[in-house]
Amino acid sequence: MATHPKKIAIVDDNKLCRDLISTALANLTWTDVSSYDDGKKAWSALCNGGSADIVITDVDMPEMDGFELLNKIKTKDPQKPCILMSGTGRYKKIAQALSADGFLAKPFALTDLFNVVEQFA
Repeated sequence: MATHPKKIAIVDDNKLCRDLISTALANLTWTDVSSYDDGKKAWSALCNGGSADIVITDVDMPEMDGFELLNKIKTKDPQKPCILMSGTGRYKKIAQALSADGFLAKPFALTDLFNVVEQFA
């Protein structure tokens, strides 16, 4: 586990899912969580003074999907861990091809979320 808090950005247009993930991670002493309801807002925040050590994003969203957000983040900072999540399992191979650092297939257990985040903490 990390000895200093990691900043994690959660990006998902599904409020219930976003809130569940944010709450679960915020309850861990080693995380500082921000959340966004679409990729465009997350990208804007990250480009305008916001920061995140890890980005966890859904794939299917309005405005800017998770693949586009991943591409923008990796172009700007190739080392930043980005984890994609989706209820569409076939997106896993696409995520890997686009250099995603992890993939969570919805629905997933909180232990799976914690395990993937812990890899980068």
